[in-house]
Amino acid sequence: MAITAINAQNLYQNQLRPVWVQYEQGNPVQLPANLTINPSLNIDGGAVPGFVETTQGALNLPNDSLVWFCIAHEMSHHVTQSVLAASNQAFPAVGLALNSKMGEHVADLIAFHTFMTDFPIRAKQIVSQFPALTNLLGAGDNMHPSGNQRVLFLQSYYDAVTRFGMANVTAFTRLIGITFQSPAAVVPHHEWVDKTSRSILHTRSRQLKDVDTRLETYITNPVPANRLLLRNSFDTWFQHNPKERKKRNKGFCVLRLFLFLHDW
Repeated sequence: MAITAINAQNLYQNQLRPVWVQYEQGNPVQLPANLTINPSLNIDGGAVPGFVETTQGALNLPNDSLVWFCIAHEMSHHVTQSVLAASNQAFPAVGLALNSKMGEHVADLIAFHTFMTDFPIRAKQIVSQFPALTNLLGAGDNMHPSGNQRVLFLQSYYDAVTRFGMANVTAFTRLIGITFQSPAAVVPHHEWVDKTSRSILHTRSRQLKDVDTRLETYITNPVPANRLLLRNSFDTWFQHNPKERKKRNKGFCVLRLFLFLHDW
């Protein structure tokens, strides 16, 4: 159900902001005291220094977990900038549009990671809304990844957390979310096959075998057409084989290949 402006302000001030301010221990994130609520009925938000905004349209979303995620996403842009500034780092200089897309993925990751650590019940509720979130985020544009790309990334992260535990994932999330310095590299074919292997009793699905073949083809001949075929094959396998992708993500190989194929 929709959240009123008063309740949204209370949510921001009393539940979310105190957690996000302390995202980096010893380095408080500078977040405004109040949430700015734009009366627009469009579903949107924004974050610049001293300012976190969401629209009335976002507050009107039918599921309050989506509202939580919208607000947390905008707050997480501040976390990104705070951590990068503290460590004298910046996004890779590979083009404004790509930087912007990376920034959206990172804010999604920080928001969801924080829900997993501090609001685990809410995190599970957000997972249940992944199909709705995919539709909400839409097709994307030059500055934003598509909803499908963003939710695939969060799903892969969630798989890693539930499979390997939060303690083993935390360092990895910081690596890809904050301290990366160059676009992701493709996972070598031999490593992919090794890391996604299980016992002899567990055969690879037809769709996973297709990813194997497409990956080998791309590495042999890394042209855009082969990369697109690999990405389509990977996304098909990823979406239709949740148990397999979760149990074959050793060394975060699934997440690493996702990052490469989705322009990190």
